Amino acid sequence: MEVVNAENEKKDPIKFYMDMLELFVIEQYPIPDDIDKYLAALSFYICNTDFAYKYNLPFLKENSDKFIAFIQSSRKKCELLKKIVIEIKKSSKVKKYLEKNKENMGKIYISINDFIISNLNGDIRFCKDIQMNGAIHNEIDDVITIKYQMQDMLKVRSSRMKYKKSVIDFSYIRKLVESILV
Repeated sequence: MEVVNAENEKKDPIKFYMDMLELFVIEQYPIPDDIDKYLAALSFYICNTDFAYKYNLPFLKENSDKFIAFIQSSRKKCELLKKIVIEIKKSSKVKKYLEKNKENMGKIYISINDFIISNLNGDIRFCKDIQMNGAIHNEIDDVITIKYQMQDMLKVRSSRMKYKKSVIDFSYIRKLVESILV
């Protein structure tokens, strides 16, 4: 991830704020224990200095609780994606294919709910057209998408993956990847 600083915020504000979110979700930057106190003070300050905010004192605090739940759910999706990548790399067919085509390791992508994506190198990031509700999507009904970017063609396999309490059929996911490499 690019270094986060005020200059980057001026150059591309959307990317800057997305990078900040990636710090908390993907890099698992710790959420301060006293975030509620900080937000209460910030809300009071803004409410008394910005007329547009005047009548919405509890807004930040209310959304802070939702945000923390979002971060926690997002982190679970990242852990799930890491496990999926590890399991895919255990496939003998995938290993064999990558031994012959090492340059393609970074061209096979796995995404969950159009929220986060990883290549087989384990580089996790947000999807280009990120779907924030993908983080809180029902855990028993996630959509796993496998993409393989070839020179002139994109092969895609998508599957609604049902699992309970992290009991996942990794063999099914490996078969999805194997089918795309053919």
